[in-house]
Amino acid sequence: MTSWPSLATDLRNASATWVDTEVQVCTAGRNVLITNRKPDDLHAQRPAYGRAAILVLVARFLPSLSLSLPDIRGSLPPVSGSAGP
Repeated sequence: MTSWPSLATDLRNASATWVDTEVQVCTAGRNVLITNRKPDDLHAQRPAYGRAAILVLVARFLPSLSLSLPDIRGSLPPVSGSAGP
């Protein structure tokens, strides 16, 4: 995961794998976690977070869609139940 650099030690102490990157997608657990460092990383001129979220959602809920997606499909857990609340 990623966060403000000042939180890196606390996150590592809590057993997180911390990286200094604009956006980090973690597929190791049951759910997909998308984190970013700071609010500026969500700015419209820095679309990495939105791109990561879209790629995860497409890979998870529309696996038959033929787009040039990063190879994250095999690492996502299967969808169980409905997508609704």
